[in-house]
Amino acid sequence: MTLFSNLKAHPETKAILSHLVESQKLPKTLLFHGISGVGKLSFAIEFARYRLKTQKKDPPDLRVIKSSGKAQLITMESALKIIENAKEPPFESKEKWILIDDAHRLHTAAANALLKTLEEPIETTHFILVASSRNALLPTILSRSHSLYFPPLQDRWIEEEFEEEESRDLLTKIAAGSLGRALMLKNSKELLQLIHSFLQEKRVLEKLEIARKIEEECLVEGELSFEKFDLLCDSLAVFGGRSFYSKVEAMRENGDRNIKLRHLLETL
Repeated sequence: MTLFSNLKAHPETKAILSHLVESQKLPKTLLFHGISGVGKLSFAIEFARYRLKTQKKDPPDLRVIKSSGKAQLITMESALKIIENAKEPPFESKEKWILIDDAHRLHTAAANALLKTLEEPIETTHFILVASSRNALLPTILSRSHSLYFPPLQDRWIEEEFEEEESRDLLTKIAAGSLGRALMLKNSKELLQLIHSFLQEKRVLEKLEIARKIEEECLVEGELSFEKFDLLCDSLAVFGGRSFYSKVEAMRENGDRNIKLRHLLETL
């Protein structure tokens, strides 16, 4: 089984992980961070399967934890299950791998509960934390992790995926290096066109009207959709500069998505 043979992009990250394996200096906890939709979780799963020497879709010694619930958080309940699972020996391999996706959505109490387990796991247990926002993680979590940055994808990787797509150029532009974002926008064509119109429009009143329509498009049964909120903010952050991005990050860290989107958009 060749490491990362099924995955494109991120040659530097592949080289670093390969070196860690060859040098036999693999950290107990890895942190894969970078914008959403660039392949962090796919790399984490592929790397864990390589270490487990398995091609099984759901190997018993690989566990993937995701955020859940209306608040889309990783709760204390989930953290306690992780801690218990980390204490158990591997089922059929020499190692056990626990992947925590959306680790930036760890509830503070849950993150604190995991500290000792991350610092002193049993010999056979390894962790990979996958996060879109490194700054949203507790400093104590960061200090216990070996960080690997996944940069935005080059446009050519995204263009290859949409060769037959009429809106390929627009998808590539707004995706800004995130294939996952491009795929979601492909399935949300109304939102894609609204974002494009918003970025193109120069007149203030017209821009505010488009912002209102964007906000309506991001509502699901009268409530703001977490998925569409994140998609929208990621799509616009690259155009909004440091001030806009800082506001988005602050909202994410506080779990506050109830703010009127049009007010946030007005800052662009």
